[in-house]
Amino acid sequence: MKLNHINIRANMELLDAVKQFYCDAFGLKEGYRPKVTRKGYWLYSDDAALIHLEESRDALQAARHGHLDHVAFESTNVKSLIDRLNCMNVSYRSSYIEDLHLTQLFVFDPVGNKIEINFPGEKLE
Repeated sequence: MKLNHINIRANMELLDAVKQFYCDAFGLKEGYRPKVTRKGYWLYSDDAALIHLEESRDALQAARHGHLDHVAFESTNVKSLIDRLNCMNVSYRSSYIEDLHLTQLFVFDPVGNKIEINFPGEKLE
């Protein structure tokens, strides 16, 4: 099993901010999206549409939480991502798991979703 995509629903103003965040912070690119009934975007990493953004007039309210804690991605070049996040004034938390030789960054997107990015074989100095 592997991650196919995540879907984020919000009004278009928020979706535009979410799209900009994922493109600027993680280098995703807006790409092909089939014709569907609602407006939105598909954001790609290489040839995979990892994040679907969908317009919703009845998007989940902040007071209504589900059980999803976070979404995790794997990437490379942790220092480059940290530079981009700093330029964007986005706060992050880092951790290192010695046994796995794995650096992790944790950030929140503009609608409050927690994102974990794993960097196997990389360690911050």
